[in-house]
Amino acid sequence: MKFIFSLGLFCAQHPYFVLIVGMIIITGLSCGLIKFQVTTDPVQLWSAKTSIARQQKDYFDQHFR
Repeated sequence: MKFIFSLGLFCAQHPYFVLIVGMIIITGLSCGLIKFQVTTDPVQLWSAKTSIARQQKDYFDQHFR
């Protein structure tokens, strides 16, 4: 209980420092969104690249479409 009171007191006395540190943390944690990629193809989601079914499907797609 005393820690929470001390933390609140510190945040109230140093609001700009708390905001700047918070923005730095948020920016650092959100940097992973730059490389974020959504995969919606079920073949890529559920079959390994080395599976026979996937290799046969890739061969079929290359030669018959």
